[in-house]
Amino acid sequence: MSLNSNTDSLNACTKVTLASNLVVYGAAHAFVDMACAATIASLAARSLPCDACFYILTYNIIAFGTQPVSGMLSDTSRSPVIFAAAGCVITALASLHGDFLPLFAVGAAGIGNSVFHVGAGAVCISLRPDEAAPAGVFVAPGAFGLAAGCLMGKTGAYNPAALAVILVAFALLFSRFKRPEIAFATPASPAAFKGFETVLLLLLLTVAMRAFTGFFVSFPWKSEPDMLLLLTLGVVAGKASGGILADRFGWRAITVGGLIASSALITFAGDNALCAITGILLFNMTMPVTLVAVSKLLPGRPAFSLGLTCLALILGALPAFYAGSAKTPAAELFAFAVVLLSAAVMYRALNIYFERIAPRSQSEA
Repeated sequence: MSLNSNTDSLNACTKVTLASNLVVYGAAHAFVDMACAATIASLAARSLPCDACFYILTYNIIAFGTQPVSGMLSDTSRSPVIFAAAGCVITALASLHGDFLPLFAVGAAGIGNSVFHVGAGAVCISLRPDEAAPAGVFVAPGAFGLAAGCLMGKTGAYNPAALAVILVAFALLFSRFKRPEIAFATPASPAAFKGFETVLLLLLLTVAMRAFTGFFVSFPWKSEPDMLLLLTLGVVAGKASGGILADRFGWRAITVGGLIASSALITFAGDNALCAITGILLFNMTMPVTLVAVSKLLPGRPAFSLGLTCLALILGALPAFYAGSAKTPAAELFAFAVVLLSAAVMYRALNIYFERIAPRSQSEA
């Protein structure tokens, strides 16, 4: 057998490993978010407004706010697959207990979501550590699962036991797939470069700013089921394609260009469904690049780095949880400015990133 044949076989095997992991973990992501959303939405629909608000807020704080801790534990134990499987099982328990132990269900859903995301995210990010495409493909299905779960929970049209069985099946399935090699950091391992904190802060700031924009953006037409589906597909397409396009055409061009192009569409043109959906698609193309860039700043800590971005997300989104949407002309103008500012911050962060740690070929892309 020739050397070229061996190389082709190795490349084919690598591609199969990449595709199989992304399909399985991406699908699991959709079902974990679906089960969590269905459980919380079902509890909220049957509760007084004040209790519903408490359940939703508590779940989100646990699910997103604890991810740095979950990620640190996952990286320290070097067991991302076990964390992903444990997240599925804990979420299954939350789904089964939503009808009669609401506080347990809320807490378990939050912890399960947190543990799953850092474990599964670490695996997928590490499949191609220098590329944003795998991260985008992994995170994209979560948006669909979230929307479907909310609808299922509000209408009661779902079977908690069936969701639990599916999640346990995913937990068992994870062990059947080859995990990528991850050079986990030791406690004394250095970061990517001296002064990396500036880039890290800027990247996390862009995440918080993008989440904060949701406080000022309103799409009145999304109450219609078919339009909500199209909006969700726009989010999914944006996250999935963002990493692929960024790897092909350059991280700065896609992320910064996407944010600038989306700024007016999601703020001033929110009443027009086509404009808003296009804007949401462009707006979400930034996420995969942010995830991978943060991970590159913290070598050997993929789960912790993902957890940091989720913490920034919940910190930016908290105003919307407390006050809802602020749909006024002044709010639209402010949101427009925030998106443009986030583009500028992203541009600066990636400039430093490429100067200090990224390969020259990627920097010039």
